Amino acid sequence: MHRRGEFKAALLVSEKGLLTSQTNSFLWILGRSAHFTGQIDKALHAFEQLSRQHSGTDEALEGQFRTGLILFRKEKFAAAGVLFEQVKNSPRDKFQLNAWYWFIRCL
Repeated sequence: MHRRGEFKAALLVSEKGLLTSQTNSFLWILGRSAHFTGQIDKALHAFEQLSRQHSGTDEALEGQFRTGLILFRKEKFAAAGVLFEQVKNSPRDKFQLNAWYWFIRCL
């Protein structure tokens, strides 16, 4: 559902899935779906859990990046910059270029 762009349905399924299992996939889908449907607080909570419980995974790195985007939109540039800096300095290069761009925008 998530990959087809059915974010509201994916959000409901991932919330139900989290009741039985705190996997990084459920948290990732929940965070992205909430972000894409405008449920920012729910997205932030999911991304925070993802970073804390599954640190070092690609999903957690994306959660950090998306949290930075949300904070940037809320004009919390210092906090967003810290997250983008962590992402750009990560050994994984999946989001490094994007993180550099947004980090510079924060400055």
